[in-house]
Amino acid sequence: MLPPAALGTITRALAGALTGYALCGRRTTDPTVAVAVNNAAASASALLDAIVRETAAHGVDAAPRTRMGDRLRWEWLASTGSVMDGAVEMRILTECARVLGEVVGLDVSPLGDAIASRVRLASAEAWSLASAVTAGARWRSEQPAVAFSYST
Repeated sequence: MLPPAALGTITRALAGALTGYALCGRRTTDPTVAVAVNNAAASASALLDAIVRETAAHGVDAAPRTRMGDRLRWEWLASTGSVMDGAVEMRILTECARVLGEVVGLDVSPLGDAIASRVRLASAEAWSLASAVTAGARWRSEQPAVAFSYST
């Protein structure tokens, strides 16, 4: 079994990413981003449930408790993104990727190979979403303001 500190780090990271995904899903205006975020949230939620079930089989309660301070931090991040540059999705998804990236280096093999690979996959999915949204925002900013021009 994992040391309690490592287990807490993993479950808090997943819970934080879930909070970020939920917030991003509510704040986004892009339906493609909303679908991708909801899929990532479903995967992260299933992974968190699997970790809680696995640890419960060993008599350990690993269910994370999301604190108000954590929720406020995510709301602050979204508000900052909307005020500063309008890049709410980019800021939230980059933070989700950072939070999940911190747990990839932990040895989660005591939870089983399936869970260990799913932790790496959740981190990769978060980085992929953040990169795609960042690239999309950059592409949209480089497009001309008028798509068509008519000359007579």
